[in-house]
Amino acid sequence: MRVYGFLAGAETLATLRGGPPARALADAEYNPVSWLAVDQLLQLFGPKKKPIDPNAMYNVVNLGTVLITADNVPKTGDEYAWKDPAPFFKARWKGLGFDVK
Repeated sequence: MRVYGFLAGAETLATLRGGPPARALADAEYNPVSWLAVDQLLQLFGPKKKPIDPNAMYNVVNLGTVLITADNVPKTGDEYAWKDPAPFFKARWKGLGFDVK
């Protein structure tokens, strides 16, 4: 028997680390989604008044996906280590003229 799953959380990563029958997990990068929503509102109501981009998850930032197997599962941690989206969006918003800390 082979078991596959989705969402790399604490339980699923621990199961995969435990070996067979767990084989792989598919995960997606969800952290940028809320940043992307705010970005689109700032674009719309900001100085440039750009319309909301219905394809922003492809045109602004490409949401990553990963297949995690026994060969690349993080040895520790409760989630897959995605890149922090904050630096990208803060720089983007400063470029629009917003005072971002």
